[in-house]
Amino acid sequence: FESLLPFLQRAKEVEASIPKLAYVCRMYVVQTALAMPVRTPETDTLVRSVLEKLESAKSVGLRVDEATDGPELETIALKVLSNAEVLEKRGPSTAQEAVKAYAAAACFLEALEALGGQGPPERAEKQRYAAAKARQIVEALKAPLPPPPLPPPPPPPPPPSAPHIPDPVPPAQAPPSPLPPP
Repeated sequence: FESLLPFLQRAKEVEASIPKLAYVCRMYVVQTALAMPVRTPETDTLVRSVLEKLESAKSVGLRVDEATDGPELETIALKVLSNAEVLEKRGPSTAQEAVKAYAAAACFLEALEALGGQGPPERAEKQRYAAAKARQIVEALKAPLPPPPLPPPPPPPPPPSAPHIPDPVPPAQAPPSPLPPP
């Protein structure tokens, strides 16, 4: 039950701008909930509520066709994934936005299964990648920050100036010259 809530959240987020994608997210929720081996009363209430939303959308003329709308909706989901990658590359200041975009891309790519099953293997790979990236960034954000680097050690003090001690051995004297002095 809880695992279906992100799909409904994404549907709500895109309902005004991409109603067909919202519709597909809701279809996926209904299909997945009905396939659950054990359903709770809360799940059944959720299914009824989502079915009402789907019927309401149909009553205003919204139709989703697998053949024509599927590729278009997949392209939108892949654009969301691409946007998440851009946000991630911008660094920590956009990490939260990247998490949301990766999570949305994962939901959208998975929800496309409502249009006719698993879809191509590449879509499933991209869905798993997006979900893993969202989890990875969340874990990184929760991790404690590394301690700041230690300052460099101070330079060693210069050696103290030693007093000049005369050499105990006198310098060698030049040998006497065999020539007489001038």
